[in-house]
Amino acid sequence: MQVYDWENNLIDFTDCNGVNFYVQIRGNKNIVAGKAGTGKTLMCTRLKELRADNIYVAEADNISKIAEVKDKLIVIDRADIILDKRTVKIINNDRCNRYLIFARKPLGIEVTPNFFAEFQFDYD
Repeated sequence: MQVYDWENNLIDFTDCNGVNFYVQIRGNKNIVAGKAGTGKTLMCTRLKELRADNIYVAEADNISKIAEVKDKLIVIDRADIILDKRTVKIINNDRCNRYLIFARKPLGIEVTPNFFAEFQFDYD
């Protein structure tokens, strides 16, 4: 299943409950905030279930392996909790992957303000 379009930097899929996720990413590293209930964790859970070839969902139990990942969109939920200084350094030096990071603050990740966004839920 094609979920992430690398060329257009776009995530587009509908989950088993009919919830559509359409996320246009701007650059190689993006930090996304959002209020509780906007779908950040839901999206990460669904992406993990889909097991798309070009997406790696990093969680507390596998975050240490991101240095081994190549040519993928790495999605990190609850980054405030699971990222440490060593992992932030890996992310800042990584030129092979792209990142979608759900966090409430920058955490030392080198991005410009153009690569901060807020996740919103559209009730249409």
